[in-house]
Amino acid sequence: MAEFAVTATCAFVLIFGISGAGYAVYSYNTLAAATQEAAHYAATNGPNSPNPATVAQIQQLVQSFAPGLNANNLQVNQSQALYISDPNLTGYQDAKVTATYSFSFWVPVLGKVTLPMTSTAQMLVSQ
Repeated sequence: MAEFAVTATCAFVLIFGISGAGYAVYSYNTLAAATQEAAHYAATNGPNSPNPATVAQIQQLVQSFAPGLNANNLQVNQSQALYISDPNLTGYQDAKVTATYSFSFWVPVLGKVTLPMTSTAQMLVSQ
């Protein structure tokens, strides 16, 4: 009976650890995909277009493309401009979107752990 208790405890910790790691990978993949979609939108609706993208629109797009993420832990383009000069092409601009997500999970021995995730997408603005 004692052997079962030790084995079952190790098995449950392993199973929950694997599922937590899988959810962390899912969260980062969702964050990266949402950031890329927002950068694509910003690139196609550049500063010279009839309806240029705003930072508020980009923030809303990232949140709408990240359905499994807690919107309270998601921050987009807090301290940087949406359009930057392209370092390789003089006279062109890039749309750069950076999103940060605070992923929280519970580890049996350590308690609640927060893992910061950051994704950046950059695309050339269509002229």
